[in-house]
Amino acid sequence: MLATKMILEKEFRNRMEHSFILGISFGLDKGREEGIVKGIELGKLRDAKNMLKENISLDIVEKVTGLKEEEIVIWQGYLGFLLRKDERIMLETLKVMLEENSTYNIMDHAEFQGIDHGKKVGMKYGKIEGMLVAKIEDAKNMLKENIDIDIIERVTGLKREQFM
Repeated sequence: MLATKMILEKEFRNRMEHSFILGISFGLDKGREEGIVKGIELGKLRDAKNMLKENISLDIVEKVTGLKEEEIVIWQGYLGFLLRKDERIMLETLKVMLEENSTYNIMDHAEFQGIDHGKKVGMKYGKIEGMLVAKIEDAKNMLKENIDIDIIERVTGLKREQFM
């Protein structure tokens, strides 16, 4: 009897681990996709701020980044809000699911936790990847506007080999 119980407990743990790993895999992909989009937006905003610090005219900043003056001001606060909002929505969804169904499927719960974890990790990597994409694009656009290479390096944080 004890051996059977141990076998069942091991099988249960294995299935939970499998569900969690499936969730992480899905979450990583989803988070990376979303992170790239947000990273590009964030990278362009940072470049816009840095270009303005270098006294580059607003019309050139708009041309290089594709952002409008209003967007540069509004997006900075909005991006931070979106990230916090996503996390709140996921936590609220989990809370509702657990409250509505006390016999909530533990395997689904493990998978949901995996998705949440994977999405957070994927979002971080995606943001980094997206910011790099934005910075390289902005650097190339600044070259087209005949902005000094030293300024481009200061604005983007890139080395000339990365964008030339």
